[in-house]
Order: sequence, then structure tokens, then C-alpha cells
Amino acid sequence: MRRSRADSERLLVYRDGGRYRELHAEDVNTRFKELTGTDCTAKDLRTWQATVLAAAGFGRVDPPSSQRARKSAEREVVAEVAAALGNTPAVARASYIDPRVIESFAGGVTISKALARAARSVSEDGRQMVVERAVIRLLHRVAR
Repeated sequence: MRRSRADSERLLVYRDGGRYRELHAEDVNTRFKELTGTDCTAKDLRTWQATVLAAAGFGRVDPPSSQRARKSAEREVVAEVAAALGNTPAVARASYIDPRVIESFAGGVTISKALARAARSVSEDGRQMVVERAVIRLLHRVAR
């Protein structure tokens, strides 16, 4: 059985005057690079978002008392990230969440203290900055 394009990917369009035009990932990535001057792609942004969401999710979880509780917490956090991305948990885990965040949680290291600091910030940008910096430190710590 032959699959149509609609079966394998979503078709995105935008309106250009009175016409609709297809929007492709390379169009988004090209424009993003023009605006930011970086060599990042939309997937890089989704990966960062997933990694930050996962780190924050693990930071809100009480330290697990058993391997079973740890696995349960991992499933829960990965499912939350997948829902935010509009993906399945398997895709979120395999393609978007940096595995060092999951490894850190398994080793008992989270960004829970940073989440508490972020909660005291008066602005959303301030909270986001505290959390993202904590995630960067976490990733560097695991890389050593």
C-alpha cells in the first residue's frame, strides 16, 4: 500500500497575499539563521526546549526511593515533554531530550535548587534565565 505525503508528514502552509504556499523546514531554518546569525535550526530549538522541560520536570520530582520509582518518574517526565512537543514519549526521549538530563536524574542530580531560585524571580524572563543556566551547568557537569 502506498502512503501519501499527508500520512507521513504534516503539510504546513502560509498565506502570501491571496495564495497559500507550502512552508518547509528549510524555509524556517533559513529565516531563523538570517534573524539570529547563528547556525541553529528549528530542531535545535525543540531539542533545547525538550531538555529544559525535562530538567525542570525532574527538578520538581522528589528523589525516588527505588529503581521502580525512578523509572516511573522518568516515564512521567518524558510523557510531559512529549505532550509539550506534540510527539510520542519514544520520539521525545530518543530525539529531543538530552540523555545527560536523564542520566543526572538517575544519579540523583537535578536542578531543584535552581527551580526554587527561579520561583523568586519577579519576571518570566528572569525565571527562564535561571532555569536555562542551571540546565547548562548540569549538562557541563555530566560531560566531565
